[in-house]
Amino acid sequence: MLPNFLVIGAQRAGTTTIWHALDRHPDIFMSPTRETAFFSNDHNFNRGPAFYETTFFHEWNGEAACGEKTPEYLLMPYAAARIREVLGETVKLIALVRNPAERAHSGYRHSLMLGCEHLSFREALDAEPERIARNPAALGRFGYQARSRYAPQLARYYDLFPRENILVIFFDDLIANQNAVFDRVYQFLGVAPVPPGTPVEEGKARIGRAQVDPATNTVRFKGRTIRNPSPALLRFAEEYDRAVGMLAPLSPEEVVKINRTRFREDIEALSRLTGRDLGAWLGEKPAVHVRPAPEGLAEPWRG
Repeated sequence: MLPNFLVIGAQRAGTTTIWHALDRHPDIFMSPTRETAFFSNDHNFNRGPAFYETTFFHEWNGEAACGEKTPEYLLMPYAAARIREVLGETVKLIALVRNPAERAHSGYRHSLMLGCEHLSFREALDAEPERIARNPAALGRFGYQARSRYAPQLARYYDLFPRENILVIFFDDLIANQNAVFDRVYQFLGVAPVPPGTPVEEGKARIGRAQVDPATNTVRFKGRTIRNPSPALLRFAEEYDRAVGMLAPLSPEEVVKINRTRFREDIEALSRLTGRDLGAWLGEKPAVHVRPAPEGLAEPWRG
């Protein structure tokens, strides 16, 4: 069974939360591999659809909806055409978008915690164009702003797929009312809603300090105490703790400033594309009513 729906992104916008909600639905099969990267990775894609099906979906057992989530699909320019080539235009696509400045900062935090980033957030934003120009592969790791420019990414999909097959979810709505968003996703996929359960916590950032105690020769990290740590683990703990110290959250004023100076044009384009009033992202009072959402969305978006 090849998938009949995909969660295509964006990274750090709630895709893991959606994955867990879908995975616990009895009529939905989600690939156990969280991110197959089939359509975004040349090596995987060149192995063909049979590899994709047998590697990631061989456990499918007749569920009505079958899918996977890979946030790179929204980012990578060639992924949309590959998806249409293999799965056809009838495949359903779910895209999540988040306040651009907040998403960029979350992506930066992720890179920092992985030890891939050494610049401050603002330095990283300024350095992004040169980093990617010097090494296009850096788009995936250091494309903090590129990932947050949703309008051109979504436009590629709107050019290739019917609008009714694309569901755009706003992270703000996911935070405000998970169950309402989940029900909307279930309706989109054609499966029955399930009773509201406990909120899905997976995917939320959990950041704590790494405590190194030379007196007892232990490292305490994420609730675990590791005795007699190796030199490599000690170095990791020290670097991790340094990174945590750099993770001051953005203030609401900083979020608005970054959106106005770096993302205004894209925010306005996304608003036109989706029919959603995004004035709040720019620190402007949202309108009470906006034009109807594009065909295929269950109801008009409100500001």
